[in-house]
Amino acid sequence: MIQDYLEGSPLLLVSPPGSGVSLFARRLHSLVQPNADNFRAPHYSISEVGMKGVIKERTFDLHKGELHLADGGTLFLDQVEEFRTSVLAGVRDTLQRKGVLHENGIVSTLEERIRLVMHFTITESVTNTELDRLCKVLNTFEARMYRFPKMTYTEICDTPRKTNEEVLKLAKR
Repeated sequence: MIQDYLEGSPLLLVSPPGSGVSLFARRLHSLVQPNADNFRAPHYSISEVGMKGVIKERTFDLHKGELHLADGGTLFLDQVEEFRTSVLAGVRDTLQRKGVLHENGIVSTLEERIRLVMHFTITESVTNTELDRLCKVLNTFEARMYRFPKMTYTEICDTPRKTNEEVLKLAKR
């Protein structure tokens, strides 16, 4: 999983609610970018404009969206199954193009690669609808899927202070 993250492959972590994926994604980001503030975790209700940003036609001023704010860092999509299809398509296109295509046809380029980590919440009694959504996300991003174990805050973060290697070992169990 870590190698895929470092190489920039989209990750899809599948787990039940409350399993610590959000904390793990932040910790994973801090392994690569220890002092950077380019970890972004937009809410699933975000619009396309909020995700991509806007370029004003006359002045060409860029009002940055989440994709630009995550430039060189991590974009974490929690409950990815709840995001609008058009928003996910915009994220996919940006990762493939290495730039954001805006409504007016202008492409604003990204300076560095965005690492995409997604969390798909799944319950014990999986429905066909959930499986269909999971397959749709996997196909959209050609993501590497991992079943994420339920982990506690203590296991992921401090008390006692865990080294990065210890956290990664916990994620592999």
